[in-house]
Amino acid sequence: MVEPTALIRPAHSAERAEVCAVAACRPPELPLTVIVHTRNEETQIAACLHGLKGWAAEVMVADMASTDQTLAIARPLSDTVLELPVMEEFDAARNVSAAAASQPWILMLDADERLNEKVKETIERLVRANEPAVAAYQLPFKVISFGGWIQHAGNWWPSYKSPPLLRAGRFRFSGMVHDPAMVDGKVVRVHPTSEDDAILHLSHRDLSHYFDKLNRYTTLEALKRDEPGSWEAAAKGLGEVFAWYFDTTHGKLDGAPGFFLAFGSAVYEALVQLKLMERNGITNLPPDAATFLGVALQAARAGKVSEPFRDHPVEAGKAIEGLVPGLTVTKDVGRASIEIDCQTLGLNWQGPDTQAAAEVAVVAHRDALRVLGGGEVQLFETVRSLETEGFRCIVGIGDVPESGSMVHAFSLHHGNLKSALRGRPYVLTPIYWDRAELHWLAPKLMMAAGRAETLSELEAAYASLRGQADAQRQAGAFVSLLPEPMRCLVLGAAMVLPNAHCEAEMLKASVGADLPQVRVIPNGVSQTSMNENSHEGQEEEPFVLCAGRLEVNKNQLALLAACRMIGAQLVLVGPELDPAYAALCKGIAGPCAEFLGPRSREDVLGLMARAAVHALPSFAETPGLANLEAMAMRCPLVCSNRGAEREYFGDDALYCDPLDIGSIAEALQLSMKRGRAKPQKQPVTWDMVGRLTAGAYREILGRASGIGSGDE
Repeated sequence: MVEPTALIRPAHSAERAEVCAVAACRPPELPLTVIVHTRNEETQIAACLHGLKGWAAEVMVADMASTDQTLAIARPLSDTVLELPVMEEFDAARNVSAAAASQPWILMLDADERLNEKVKETIERLVRANEPAVAAYQLPFKVISFGGWIQHAGNWWPSYKSPPLLRAGRFRFSGMVHDPAMVDGKVVRVHPTSEDDAILHLSHRDLSHYFDKLNRYTTLEALKRDEPGSWEAAAKGLGEVFAWYFDTTHGKLDGAPGFFLAFGSAVYEALVQLKLMERNGITNLPPDAATFLGVALQAARAGKVSEPFRDHPVEAGKAIEGLVPGLTVTKDVGRASIEIDCQTLGLNWQGPDTQAAAEVAVVAHRDALRVLGGGEVQLFETVRSLETEGFRCIVGIGDVPESGSMVHAFSLHHGNLKSALRGRPYVLTPIYWDRAELHWLAPKLMMAAGRAETLSELEAAYASLRGQADAQRQAGAFVSLLPEPMRCLVLGAAMVLPNAHCEAEMLKASVGADLPQVRVIPNGVSQTSMNENSHEGQEEEPFVLCAGRLEVNKNQLALLAACRMIGAQLVLVGPELDPAYAALCKGIAGPCAEFLGPRSREDVLGLMARAAVHALPSFAETPGLANLEAMAMRCPLVCSNRGAEREYFGDDALYCDPLDIGSIAEALQLSMKRGRAKPQKQPVTWDMVGRLTAGAYREILGRASGIGSGDE
């Protein structure tokens, strides 16, 4: 533990005694220690400390070996000065200062932050209320960067970071740069009604100040990440982050400050990757500038549509309702619940109520509501089906709910899961597929397809890439090793619940070790889809249907080429996530293809009932919920030979090489000749998924309590 080199608590002067006498009629001093961390902040510290002494019971300056006049300015304006040595992981100093605080509540401030009277009134109200269940408050910030108020870029108004108002003894900092406090208890977010309700944060004075900080912070950020780094990730981060700040969150409306922030944030992410490459001796470089910039541009175009719902509970509720039929999100207590933006909303659905015997904390990754897809359908359908098995779920988005006797984590993207378990066992649904091939392939495919002017040239481009991909695969280039935090997450689970056996094998290869106990729990379909298959009625003019996001992974470009080769009508349903890829698809489509865009689930089921075949020649699916629903509708399937489709569908589907346009065309023709038939392998329903998941829960809970699960 780092010890302070000096702890100074000056005695009250006569002047302070006079002030206290005058204030005798006021309420007692606020039981709060304000802690301001400094290093060479002589230009900021006086304004930060102004008006704090006499308002809070203790004002502490925790200084890290300043060499300017910071300490001389701070001493008369504070009650306590804590002198610390220089610490590389400077957030670790917050644990030292918190341990020295004398009050039950602590307010962590930086020297570039300011409190106005209205914010102080809010803090005073919260501290004096002293709600027993609350361990911390997230207070809003108004960020000033490059001379302007950032109201749009990055959704920085209101801005939130690690909770600054904390109950003493109920939190700890990891010490890693920008890691939020790990809080033991409930965290409540305070929402502003105007800019006066927010702490003023004078973040970046100018570009020189920004890039001075950027160099230091990116070095610390690279130390946090256990990954090799790559030029592809640098390019992707550059494009994706810039698009997020400037386009998706409308940073352009902030003028030059918004542009500077967007560009600087993008450079930050790219520079972290370059420092990882440097640290790990990575010498794999882009073949040319066009390839690097092409990856960045593709990421920017895809990122523009992915605005997160995490901080907008109402929009998140609407999105969830649109994703899972029959599910409603309310402000009232529900049959299950979801915690978003420090608010708890109810999840409700039709059907008989079941008395829950146990509660389970279900946690989705922080960006789960950003681009809703199959993983989120799986999560919410599982939550719904578990109620009939006696388990009530509390869903957290990025944060682990406090309630629940065990934890169920969906996906591998959980940085702080273990610190929030509080001794509870957890199971893991990894939703994992190694996308090394797709990451290698996507920029090359976009470049090659963009140069192709005819169908034969496109077919030749695919054939060339197929040969290169086969060589890469044989050399073992398409096996990714998980970063250490993800690897530890997998190995620490009481049970791993993949969607397929081949997913488990792929995860084992990426972990580089045997997995904990594995129980395969397949993806399911709703009973509605099973019931709809009695209404099929194929069109007089047969057509091929493809339901899925228009993106490189779904491989609609090759499907369009294959349909043109055999003269088949193709109907595509789904959002266009990547405008550049959509443009390539529409350029090759011809008159026999129809792009319908997003459609309701009812519309998609209706199309499946009429289609001659559903085709999804993806590079990675496990196995694709659209494929499952099409099979439930008795719609013939053409699937890729890359993913988990064969494990799910067996001989009920036909398979193709996604990089072989001729292979796709041949599978389409054979499937259309076979026609509709009752599948030999009946799809699993979500009710069955609930039963299998509940069986895993009972086994884990029984093991934890020393009692057998009782399940066969």
